[in-house]
Amino acid sequence: MDITAILVDDERLALKIMDIMLQKYPQIKIIGQYTNPIQAIEDIKLLKPNFVILDIDMPCMNGMEAAERILEESPGTQIVFVTAYEEYALKAYEFHPMDYLLKPVEEKRLDKLVSYLINKISIVKYIPEKKLLIRCFGDFCIKWEDQEPIKFRTEKTREIFAYLVDHYNQKVDKDEMLDSLWPEENPEKAIKQLYNGIYYIRRALYEYGIRDNQMMIAGDYQLILKNVDLDLLQIKDLNQCSEEDLEDKIKLFQGLYFGKLDYVWLQLKREEYLLLYQKNLLKLISLYTTDNQYEQAERLLLKAFHEDYINETIVEALLKLYLKLQNKTKGIRIYQSYQIALREELNEHPSKIIKEYYNKLKRL
Repeated sequence: MDITAILVDDERLALKIMDIMLQKYPQIKIIGQYTNPIQAIEDIKLLKPNFVILDIDMPCMNGMEAAERILEESPGTQIVFVTAYEEYALKAYEFHPMDYLLKPVEEKRLDKLVSYLINKISIVKYIPEKKLLIRCFGDFCIKWEDQEPIKFRTEKTREIFAYLVDHYNQKVDKDEMLDSLWPEENPEKAIKQLYNGIYYIRRALYEYGIRDNQMMIAGDYQLILKNVDLDLLQIKDLNQCSEEDLEDKIKLFQGLYFGKLDYVWLQLKREEYLLLYQKNLLKLISLYTTDNQYEQAERLLLKAFHEDYINETIVEALLKLYLKLQNKTKGIRIYQSYQIALREELNEHPSKIIKEYYNKLKRL
């Protein structure tokens, strides 16, 4: 298998030396050499090389800017910085956690780098025929259908990706993103973490087999989704869906938005989606009750109660149903469970209206 490479350096002599050094590796095929990084980026859009060796110190565009643009156009491309100045290399590496070479390049160091690249590139998989799923309710995961979910490098990387999913197909303001994800962090440190996190996400998606025709992160931090089964999209559409589709969409709500993840920016949205779900759940239950489909109504209400057993709206609907069905035993059991949970978790007592339903059940 050929491993394709592009060389970018404003010095022609440096390009020639690197070209000669790479000729000793038969697996590597150099498909372009450029002194102009802007032209290189345009061609990388089409060529999608496995890796780019990129000079940091160039007059029209520095290597870090070029690397950001390259990753927008070709997230699967590995980037290797090259420079005569170690402090430049370390600064670039801090912002973009890739590899780097110091000029003059030593053969031993190049051997190590090429071995690493061959290893990494050869293990990348591609699964285009599978359905790609993103699940946000109950648990947060992204996976190919019938496959293990993708694993992110750190919890912060996972949070960055969750934020992008929450804003899918929208341009994300970088400053707003930094304020949301690193509210108390030093701005310079926060932006480094953002750059690193975006890089690791792009690499994780690529190595998991996801390509640009399904998902990509654009330069404005916009997560573009195509041909992806996203439960969030269908939950958002609950208010507009037909009665026939309502139960199928309700089933997608497998728990709280982003499950147990405890992100500060998430709390208000989590509450909004919970209220949206409960509103449409009660609508569906009302439809079942009107059609005398009491078993279906009870099934949905019990599921909702076990998900949120101190929710007064759900408890009231359950007690009303058991009162209608003349089922004293089940109604009293629900009331008692609710009463205990309310006392233990909030140190509160049931409201007047809940007590009234309870008293009516006792009189059956």
